[in-house]
Amino acid sequence: MRAIRYIFTIILFYCLGFVSSLCNLPPDFWCDSVELAVACTGSLKYCESFKRNIYENDQKIDLKVSFEALCPDSIGFVFHRLNPHLFEIKNSYEVVNFEAVPWGLAKRSENGRVKCQHGLKECSINTYLSCSFRYIKSSYDKGVFMNCVLDMAIRRIPLKSVGEICKKKLASVTDTTLSSILQCHNGTEGIQLQSEAEETTKSILNIPKFVPQIIIGSNDKSIDMQFTQLLLKEKIQIWNYTLHNIYPKGQKINNCNTPSEFWCSSDKLSDSCYNPKQCSQYYSSIHNQPLELVIYYDPDTPTTQQFLIETIKKNLLGENDYHNSKMYKLNLVPIWNEYSVDACKKHSTQECKNVAVFDCVSSIAPSKISNDLQICLLEAKFRQLKNAFDALNDDCRTQFLLLPSELRNLFLKCTRDSNHPNLIKKSIQTIKVLKPNAMTKEPWLVLNNHSLHSAQSYLPILHKMICVWYRGENHSRAKCGRCDYEETRC
Repeated sequence: MRAIRYIFTIILFYCLGFVSSLCNLPPDFWCDSVELAVACTGSLKYCESFKRNIYENDQKIDLKVSFEALCPDSIGFVFHRLNPHLFEIKNSYEVVNFEAVPWGLAKRSENGRVKCQHGLKECSINTYLSCSFRYIKSSYDKGVFMNCVLDMAIRRIPLKSVGEICKKKLASVTDTTLSSILQCHNGTEGIQLQSEAEETTKSILNIPKFVPQIIIGSNDKSIDMQFTQLLLKEKIQIWNYTLHNIYPKGQKINNCNTPSEFWCSSDKLSDSCYNPKQCSQYYSSIHNQPLELVIYYDPDTPTTQQFLIETIKKNLLGENDYHNSKMYKLNLVPIWNEYSVDACKKHSTQECKNVAVFDCVSSIAPSKISNDLQICLLEAKFRQLKNAFDALNDDCRTQFLLLPSELRNLFLKCTRDSNHPNLIKKSIQTIKVLKPNAMTKEPWLVLNNHSLHSAQSYLPILHKMICVWYRGENHSRAKCGRCDYEETRC
């Protein structure tokens, strides 16, 4: 029965001509559902094959990182990203098969000697970590131990004492385990493990070479993957969502185990995972096209007010290091909650008028003035508990007067008590027709006219994702977040 439904979905999407209309969505979403897989890739076969390959990989996505034990950027990545978003969250290992590779930019001379970027001590700690990964079996325990070892290293604790200190954090690390790690470190086994780390690193590092670098899946390395260093918290959750929303028992057509956001990142990846011609067509269709962003929100909810004035205002209503305003169009759209609707049905209350002001600003003012004015009204409400009408005549008067007189007159007509039922009806109808996923919470993001559950995880980092999703002239995606994941470069 399930298979029949999938076949019917494919036929339906082709008949209705949805294949081209939905493919303005970034590849991150292509395997989020049966409908999107068909619409954006033309069939289920690519996403089904990807998921089947993941199932054969213990239902996990491979994530490898090349790093150096004493490199400031590597240490920062471990402490600030890997540790809080992977090492300390056991459930993350149900989604990610993580492997740390301690070699980085070390070099081997013709006589076989290894020269590490930060001296002999780094070589020693790299070897110690290679040995610990061999003898500590649990992925979770490896991560906790690695974090502890690097913490001790920057504290200049002698390596011979590090094991005893870090052992206290893990019951599974016994005296026997520590003895095996030290013997490995001091013997030929450690040398061999470092040689293996050297070879693995070659499959991870892109040009330009720097550390840390990561590879996701095993089909090919890509500079595009490095931005994910900044998004581990969100991406692990999103990958988990994706893996549970595509039928895994379809035909296996390739060995792709790389998430869809990277399928068009390199020629090898498009050959291994998707279709080079379709990648080219997709890129041509979105070239220089700004992303269409709509955020639906409840102006009466304090947490939403705070999110919009502290996150959206800062990250999306001005220029920043990740993007410029040419890359996207943003519209803030207020919604009527049940309380404000009930209040309006009984009689025109202050709460009812308050939402009406937001609604009329959103529908009448040009988008930039509208967004700035709504944010101003939200700030007045959140910080001073001012109602919208009062704020228009005080805190937000300057923004309001930017509207031409004819629009101000339309606004005043729009906010009349007699028009409130029309505003409510229109708002309810707008929310009702959101597709393919219904709005289940607020604030709610609609991306390129598509309402998606998975897109909501990107709201806090939307400014970063714009940099990656947008493709156009004079925009280097390789620079997105570079100064954040390779801080010493900047």
